[in-house]
Amino acid sequence: MSQGNTIHEAVMPYVRSGGITHYYAACGTLSQGVLQRSSHLPGGRCFFDLSSLTKALVTTPLMLRLAEGRPLAEVEVPFAGERFSAVALLQHEAGLPFWRNLWVCLLHKPGDSRQTASARLERFVQERPRGTHDSAYLYSDLGHMILSRWIEDKTQQSLDLYYRDFLETQLGVNPALLFFAPTQTQKEQSIISAYCPIRRRWLRGEVHDENASALGGTSGHAGLFGAGDGVESFLLRFLSSAEGRKFLAAQLPPYEVARRSFLGWQVGMGLEPSLSSSSWILGHQGFTGTLFWWEPARGHFGVFLTNRTVGARLVPWIQGLRRQVFSLQQNLLSRGEICR
Repeated sequence: MSQGNTIHEAVMPYVRSGGITHYYAACGTLSQGVLQRSSHLPGGRCFFDLSSLTKALVTTPLMLRLAEGRPLAEVEVPFAGERFSAVALLQHEAGLPFWRNLWVCLLHKPGDSRQTASARLERFVQERPRGTHDSAYLYSDLGHMILSRWIEDKTQQSLDLYYRDFLETQLGVNPALLFFAPTQTQKEQSIISAYCPIRRRWLRGEVHDENASALGGTSGHAGLFGAGDGVESFLLRFLSSAEGRKFLAAQLPPYEVARRSFLGWQVGMGLEPSLSSSSWILGHQGFTGTLFWWEPARGHFGVFLTNRTVGARLVPWIQGLRRQVFSLQQNLLSRGEICR
């Protein structure tokens, strides 16, 4: 039995139990591309709600692009009468709260809710309690919402159009594989993420995150949709580009067990059983059941996409399943098995 089949067998119990209905897994190296894939994508549907992968796949690279040769540490982002460090916002060290409700009374409201939700964001930032440990790590969607606002102000373009241009002109990635605001055809090819009792409908090709929905479906913290090979293509092109390699390799500080984020990419993500690892694992997880990881020392990467929120909003098994798939992917990479 190949390790590729083992990944399939590891995930299928969660499909049969109704925990998820679709999944996609792949792993490879930057030098050789994808070594192994495994998937269950019935019904011709392949687009996942990537959730917080948006932070790493959209906000981080666009902030790098707009730094225009300057270190990100020198970039300041004005918002709500303050000036924030771009690095602090990316790394969740800006003293912002974990979450605030921007969507209440907006998801059933006809017309554009983006302006109202944005005004609430400004008010929450202005009125937040100030502490003495604002530089401490506290995971916050709000920081990436602020960054996406800055990107749009800086470029005078919507986030989705600017990102599309970045994929095409900078990376050569097909924007039909990673996108905001799915078209009707893309919605029909999307995978149901959940039933939303607030919106009173099944969500297919519609962002699961309520705050992202109130912001028009396009934000720096959530809203990106994509296929598994779209995430692969991004990682292969971005991490092997001069810009990406300089960002993630040359500027990567010495390994620190306590570090939680590096410029918007999460560190470790609980994928390894021991915190004493001496090598970096970087990537991001998404609430809907998505994950990608990258090991800079060996150039290994992996992708694991599911719609685990279709079974329940909170499930206890997802982190264990992610660890299991990560371990199987590492075994595949150590054996160098080529997908035929």
